[in-house]
Amino acid sequence: MPLLVLNEDVIIQIIKHLQDDKLNLYNCLFICRQWCRLTIPLLWKRPFSEISFNKRNRLLRTYITCLNEEEANTLIAHDLKIDTTVKPLFQYAEFLQEFNDYQIFQTIKSWKKEPELVHLIFKQMCLMFMRHSKNLRTFNINYNSDLPDSRIFTKVQPGITNLKSLQFKLGHFHPARYPNFIDLLKRLPTLCFKIEELYFSFGKDIDTSLLVNIIKTQRNLKVFTINKGGKYFGRIIPYLELYQANFLNTITFSLIDFTGFSLEGLMRCHNLKSLTMNFCNELTINHCQEFSNSTFQIEGLKLLDNKWEPNITITLIQIIGENSGESLKDLIIDDFTISTIQVLTDNFHNINYLSMNINLPVIHSHLFYWASKKHELKRLEIRTSKSKFTSLNDQLLEMFGEYLPPSLTHLTLNFKFTLKGLEIFFKSCKAPLKTLRIEETHMNDIEYPRLIQQYSTRYQNLKIYPIDRR
Repeated sequence: MPLLVLNEDVIIQIIKHLQDDKLNLYNCLFICRQWCRLTIPLLWKRPFSEISFNKRNRLLRTYITCLNEEEANTLIAHDLKIDTTVKPLFQYAEFLQEFNDYQIFQTIKSWKKEPELVHLIFKQMCLMFMRHSKNLRTFNINYNSDLPDSRIFTKVQPGITNLKSLQFKLGHFHPARYPNFIDLLKRLPTLCFKIEELYFSFGKDIDTSLLVNIIKTQRNLKVFTINKGGKYFGRIIPYLELYQANFLNTITFSLIDFTGFSLEGLMRCHNLKSLTMNFCNELTINHCQEFSNSTFQIEGLKLLDNKWEPNITITLIQIIGENSGESLKDLIIDDFTISTIQVLTDNFHNINYLSMNINLPVIHSHLFYWASKKHELKRLEIRTSKSKFTSLNDQLLEMFGEYLPPSLTHLTLNFKFTLKGLEIFFKSCKAPLKTLRIEETHMNDIEYPRLIQQYSTRYQNLKIYPIDRR
């Protein structure tokens, strides 16, 4: 029987489908030369992110074969043994899509222990990556040490000119210790114009103009995240409105103190679809009222672990609901109360995904009665402050089964319960569940297989997974 020859476009689609399945993707290398050529770019786009410790040396040795003569000779001059006669099958550096200084630096440190040599290897690898960076899309700086010579990133071509995502995560930032990084920030506005995602996180105050100039020169900034904003946070907001109001669709505030700052500028970002506030504090009623003048229609709202009174969260949700009630599809909140249910009932009618933390047992019946009427609800995640399984949590499961809407297909139960409670849930549940996520400890119970087998016929399409703790 003749070997089936597939069109290259078909092979590419097959390989892309396997890109998260590293084992099978790796096996594609050995089918034939064509499959190998098409598979290599996917295997080498983020090689530092998931590399096991015992494979780091091999990864670095492969990259060293990609160095040019000058870069290799620099390392040889410092007593690093390099066989310059070995040539790579591919120029692997050109497939890199994400430059992460921390991951690269740690990989080198696991190979060589001498600090001077580690920095030298890092510098030569940076030169190599910048020379072959035509596919580089993400530039992630999160190692608390200065970059090598900034000219590596600003003078070497193509360098960072094609970036889509720029991420700075420096928790112990001190400007005086980062001269090369500061110089890079100054030059970025003249090099990068296509950035769609910006992430700023600095432990200390930074010259706001450096960040503002980056924001001003981007042509299509869609995603903006600011973490540990410090005093410079409030000075950035007006420039988001002035230069990116027509493009921004996702904003995340994390560990932000809103004291003395206005959010009014955000209200004119009329394409905003997703808003997240995590671990923030000092949001006031006045801040909430600024949302009354918003021009956007929020589709996703996430409010978690914020340090303000529950009534602030309720007020914010209510005001956003008055403007975006029909558009909101995803809601993730904690401190779920009876007042929250009332706000949802009055303002939100199209929620597909709801994730919440339940603290008060009294609201359970109110919650399930509300949920039973939400025939558009497809995904539900429940967390509870009860750390140990109790009869209350088993009763909670029983009510789940009775009241879950017929539209629900994905459910997460992020609390402890007994297998007896789970059995009661299976008996009473009428929702056509496709996935159920539960604590892994339940799946390790010796009675768990019997219970699943007992209800496998009724729930033929149901897949049960442990809750991902990453």
